[in-house]
Amino acid sequence: MSRSRRRVHAAIGGVPALSCTALTAPAQAAPAVDDPVGTVRLVTEQRLSGDHPWAGASGFQYRAATGGTVTTVDYPDVVPPAHAGPDDLATGTDVVTTRSGRTVTQKHRSTGVTATVTIPSGQAFRDAVGWSVPTMDGTGTLHVLRAVADGLTEDTPVTGFPAGARPTAYLDGGSVRRLAIVHALDGKTSVGLVDFADGAFRT
Repeated sequence: MSRSRRRVHAAIGGVPALSCTALTAPAQAAPAVDDPVGTVRLVTEQRLSGDHPWAGASGFQYRAATGGTVTTVDYPDVVPPAHAGPDDLATGTDVVTTRSGRTVTQKHRSTGVTATVTIPSGQAFRDAVGWSVPTMDGTGTLHVLRAVADGLTEDTPVTGFPAGARPTAYLDGGSVRRLAIVHALDGKTSVGLVDFADGAFRT
């Protein structure tokens, strides 16, 4: 190999290696954030409690738990029934009942129709549902009282109620044509419905 060629190889072999290093700027610190500050807002809430003496098809009544007068609230756009009276049990959804002694006064709030039920001697008031007034006599027999013409009271004994059973609750939240009666017999609790139309009790 000639001297000139050796110089070329030496020159090539002696080329220094180049390193490509990306230069980076110093990292900037994030802007300082203020420490969170706890905020407390004191709010006094007064919860109003009360009861609803009556709720019907045209509105409801409300009375505060602290007492006072009863406030009546009407539902908007209520159309009163064409006929309302004790002979039409379905219209009893809008009947307001008051009782004084042995007299039960019923008033249909939408139409103003009124009726009076007199509880016979020997019977005790148990409930008032629509146009019907359930009672019980001294023998444990249940009755359904309802006003009829000429200010008289119709008395329909309840049939089908288990002999010896003791009513423990009267539940009237679902219908003005029927009443649920919870009763106890021989250590067992059962429930059934009394139909106000004919006084039949069914379980």
